[in-house]
Amino acid sequence: MAAGDTDYDGLRLTVEKDDINWRLYGTSSIHIKGGMFLNKNRIEYMDLHHFYSNSSIFAYASRYTKGYKLMPHYVYSTSNDYVSTFFEHSFDGFIMNKLPFLKDLDWSFVISANSLIRDRQSNYYEASIGIKGFKIGVVELFRLDYIWNFHNRDFMDSGLVIGMSTIFGT
Repeated sequence: MAAGDTDYDGLRLTVEKDDINWRLYGTSSIHIKGGMFLNKNRIEYMDLHHFYSNSSIFAYASRYTKGYKLMPHYVYSTSNDYVSTFFEHSFDGFIMNKLPFLKDLDWSFVISANSLIRDRQSNYYEASIGIKGFKIGVVELFRLDYIWNFHNRDFMDSGLVIGMSTIFGT
């Protein structure tokens, strides 16, 4: 294949809102992404819609509302229309502050739900619960999340993921 042999037009749209303040009950973030090819006259594998995925125990916490925590790499790449959603809510001490022995640790419970809906293909879903705020002084090091993932409505897998802070990279 020579340079310029591809022939496609695509459209992608992202809507994001971070730090939605629920006052006493914490904060939420929601990211919605959608994409489609307007024409697919000649499209190669590298031109497909690919998604941030992770198949290791480690992930970057900064990508939690932009990618999937347990999605296998490239399995869900698509040339069809798609919508992906990422929702995360941090209770910001609402629950932990009520437990005397955990109150001083400054930890926070976090829940999230992610989905990938693809036109004429199988879908992918994740749900997780975690704890964030593992620190040394004021430097946040990591968070812990337990994730369940689903292919269509069928349970696939679950596992622990350590969300590394931005001091370890992006």
